[in-house]
Amino acid sequence: MRRVSSEPRQNMHDRARETGFECITVDGEPYWDESAYYAFTLKQIEDDIEGPSGELAAMCLELVDRIVSDEQMLRCLKIPRHAWDLIAGSWRRRDPTLYGRFDLAYDGRKPARLLEFNADTPTALFEAAVFQWIWLEDAIALSIVPAGADQASSTRCMTSSLLVSRTSARR
Repeated sequence: MRRVSSEPRQNMHDRARETGFECITVDGEPYWDESAYYAFTLKQIEDDIEGPSGELAAMCLELVDRIVSDEQMLRCLKIPRHAWDLIAGSWRRRDPTLYGRFDLAYDGRKPARLLEFNADTPTALFEAAVFQWIWLEDAIALSIVPAGADQASSTRCMTSSLLVSRTSARR
């Protein structure tokens, strides 16, 4: 894994407006920061990030299975009583989930570790699926990243933005 310094696109704010990405700054502070990106090897992605992410996803689903049948846990998580049956029914039907994102700590040597699981961040899906892809296409066209660079995103493991990634100032 390498952290690579890069020049932000001159038209970053225009590109954000064109795509409807309103979170370039949050409360006057930078959120989207293009001054660096991370480059990973395919082995690092597959072994150190996707592998642990798959395990984490399975653990999350096991936990949901325990929670939906345990009133004490539902209360501890402050899930409103009126939603318990709706949540349990959705779980039993195996309704599809919308998305979730793991925030991982990774040093390039040992498997990634979980910092937090975000399933309630409204911009995460758009950020990883749309605006980051536009950044990658622009970065290739502007020779910021090498031709043929790719972005690793996995819906199976709920990870994203890994192979060639911008650095968020917030993280």
